[in-house]
Amino acid sequence: MANSGDLKKAEKYFKHCIRLQEKSIPAHFGLGKILHSFNDYKQALLHLKYVIENDKDNYKALCQIGLIYIEKKPHNYEMAGGYISKCLKIKPDYIPGLIAMGNVMFETGETENAQKYFE
Repeated sequence: MANSGDLKKAEKYFKHCIRLQEKSIPAHFGLGKILHSFNDYKQALLHLKYVIENDKDNYKALCQIGLIYIEKKPHNYEMAGGYISKCLKIKPDYIPGLIAMGNVMFETGETENAQKYFE
């Protein structure tokens, strides 16, 4: 895993990319992931939602948003499940999405449904 110094460099890089090319979907996605790793959920959501507003089939961004709703307090498993469900409709075999949906099901007490996502 990258150390925090590398993540700070990556954050600066993505911000620089956005300054140069404001509409860069990869830069917004990368910055959203970095901000998520820093638990800056509000800013991460801004960048990740920008991605899906401009690329509705970006299953990775949909999953990332779902993960934020799982992690941030108060947890919002309904929102998380909605975004992850959209992710899995686009890419049904996306492993991070399957694991995230299993976690949503488990946390909401749907343990039997959760199990199928972990298999």
